[in-house]
Amino acid sequence: MPTYEAPLTGKIDDRSVVGSGAGSSRSFLRVILGILPATADGIAVAVAVALPWSTTATSILAALWIGIVLFALERLTFRKVLFSAAGFLPLLIFWYAVVSMFWADVSWSESFKALHPYLKFIFIPMLLARFSLSSRGHLVLLGFLASCTLLLACSFATAIWPQLWRPDNPGVPVRNQVDQSAEFVVCALCILPLAIEKWRLRNIGMSIGLCVLACLFLINLMYVATSRTELLIIPALFLLWFGRYFSAKMLPVLLILLVVAGTGAWFASPYLRSRVAHGFWEVQQYETVNRPTSAGLRLEWWRKSIGFWRSSPIIGHGVGSTMRLFEVSSAEQSGAAAVVTSNPHNQIFAIAIPLGLIGVIALIGMWVAHGYLVVGSGWLSWIGIVLLTQNLLGCMLNSHLFDFAEGWIYVWGIGVVGGTLAKSRYVKLKSSVEAA
Repeated sequence: MPTYEAPLTGKIDDRSVVGSGAGSSRSFLRVILGILPATADGIAVAVAVALPWSTTATSILAALWIGIVLFALERLTFRKVLFSAAGFLPLLIFWYAVVSMFWADVSWSESFKALHPYLKFIFIPMLLARFSLSSRGHLVLLGFLASCTLLLACSFATAIWPQLWRPDNPGVPVRNQVDQSAEFVVCALCILPLAIEKWRLRNIGMSIGLCVLACLFLINLMYVATSRTELLIIPALFLLWFGRYFSAKMLPVLLILLVVAGTGAWFASPYLRSRVAHGFWEVQQYETVNRPTSAGLRLEWWRKSIGFWRSSPIIGHGVGSTMRLFEVSSAEQSGAAAVVTSNPHNQIFAIAIPLGLIGVIALIGMWVAHGYLVVGSGWLSWIGIVLLTQNLLGCMLNSHLFDFAEGWIYVWGIGVVGGTLAKSRYVKLKSSVEAA
């Protein structure tokens, strides 16, 4: 982190001799403050490494990071971030959630418990400010990729030899297939464009290695463990990639290749076919016999969520009210209508019910601001676009910002990428000004 101290003049006065103890204390304090930024960046890397594996380790490291970075942040930079939409709107969502506790028709303990998912929003401006000064953002991204690559190897190993670990869920060494799929999609679609870029730069070995790794991530998604949400996100990300990196003349060929590859994966993977077919079966069961299937419950919860939003459209019902509203609506019901939840599996509804239209506008504004922050050329910008697109599409079928893994992937990724891009743009602008 840059320091803003007056240059030394070489003069020595009586105060430097008499107050040598105070001077030593100030020197020690400067050393500590100089170490803190590097320590914070190291912990940021550790968070990215822990994220695919452990919720506990990730939470502890994230809390430690924010504790250290409060002392390490350059105040002027943080103020600039707070005056930007990308940094201000996440904090606005959090603080409005805190305020909404006062009119929530639930106990304070229920409100405080429901406030936990909103804590992630505090990290976004802190990450943007820190990594707009740091040159170690790429280490965070590499740490996440390395950790997911290790998880990929474990996933294949436990799929081939289920007796090694969790025989009841082969191919998913930790947590669940939804989290794992989200992590693998991010990795695959981020490194494929880098592989093409390395090929154009004649770095053939690196290009082939990255292509193989990306294909292994995708193969795992098609044959080992996947989320139906990610199956919808993958084609959208491929289309974005084609439109960004290839000429218009190549698009028809690429689209044909995408269709051929998708068709081949469909016929070659019984697992993939069963996942998709089961989704249609779930909807049919919900519509015909009111069975509480996964897809059917989503439809039921969305229907109820619209009614909850209409009953308090502007300011919402307050944080913690979602569970209570579903409990009341499920009384004396049966089947899917009787299932109670605190998560409507749609981010818009998850915000609209407790925070109303004010919260929804802030949420959409945050996505727009982050899109403006990461848009541009280069591989780093593409990573930001992947993170934003995956979160946007995933939040239509889930409350991904409130989910642990998917929420932290977005918060940590956008914070690191956005801050690093802001730093690189400032450096380029400064160089162009100096050159002029």
